[in-house]
This record gives sequence, C-alpha cells and structure tokens, in this order.
Amino acid sequence: MNATYAIERLDPEHASSFVHHLRQHLADNGANGLVYSPVEPREVSRSALDMQRRVQSWSRCMARRVQETEWRRVFVVRDLTLTPVERRQRPDRGVVGHLDLRGGTLPAELHRCQLAMGLYAEWRGRGVGHALLEEGLAWARQQPSLQWADLGVFSHNLAAMHLYRCFGFREVGRVEDRFEVLGQRIEDVQMTVRLRSAD
Repeated sequence: MNATYAIERLDPEHASSFVHHLRQHLADNGANGLVYSPVEPREVSRSALDMQRRVQSWSRCMARRVQETEWRRVFVVRDLTLTPVERRQRPDRGVVGHLDLRGGTLPAELHRCQLAMGLYAEWRGRGVGHALLEEGLAWARQQPSLQWADLGVFSHNLAAMHLYRCFGFREVGRVEDRFEVLGQRIEDVQMTVRLRSAD
C-alpha cells in the first residue's frame, strides 16, 4: 500500500463522501485550462436538497447487482496524509479521486460497462490514476457477466488517453464538436477494452 493514499471500493451507505468529492471535482472543471467534463462549474448544484437526492440515487445504483440495469460501483482514492480526524471533518472524507463503473439502461447491454474517473489536479501525474484504473479493471474482470469496458475522453486530454492505452483501451470512434464547455468546442473520443478473451 502507498503511504500517501489508499484505494477502496465504496459501499452504498458511504455514497455521500463520493458525491461531495464529485461536486468539488466538477466545480474545478476548466481550472488551469484543462476541461475534463461536459459539466460546467456553474451547473454544479450547491443545494442541500439536491445533494441529498444525488446521494440517494447513487446509493440505490451502488446497491444493485451487476446483472441489473443502471448498477454502479465506485472506487475512491483517500488522502492518507490527512489524519483520521481531518478526514472525518471533511464532507468528502478525504476522497481525492474516483473511478466509477456503471451498467447501461437496457438488459441487452449488460455485458458492457461504462468507465469514468477523475483526480484532483494535485494528485495527477503521480501514478495514482494508474493504480486506480488497475483496481477498477481488476474488479470488472472478476464479474462473469462483463465482457467490455467503454469510456469517453476528450481528445485534448492526451495524458488520460495515454493511460487508457496502457491498459489496452483502443479508440473506436470520435465525435467532432460533441460538447461545448466553457467556450471550448470539444471532440469526444470513444475507447473500449475487452475484459476477457472471446469464448
């Protein structure tokens, strides 16, 4: 285990720390010129009621079986340089990064999962994303029903694309001008990896 961080899979009852982290992560979108999400910071809700609804929604999806539609699994990176007391005092409980896997809305697509991940800026370039992706894909490969993992990444995010390629993801398409975020027109790259060899 690394001395500065730990990776864990969240249980549904701990969805709140992830939702608080995700809110901060999205609020930082575009800082230092890097746009990594189609959600603009001004769209991030700060209302307590909205946060409660999001926590409930994530908890429900995290409790679903992988054989059910709209299931989700969340892996988080916790900052171990914070003391346990400091982590408890933060709404995100020291979460500095995440990877979420999710099933589709149709039974016919449950052999695939969608992957999304993100880290706070100060945690990038330190091997944390590599470790997080390794953990998430290892879990996905243990699920007999899952055959593929898919993701979307912005074409200007070369570091993320390089990381995904290191894990065998290959590009299967691009959507030009897919999003307009913070005044930038963004091309979205679709990537996929087979989780196990074809039968």
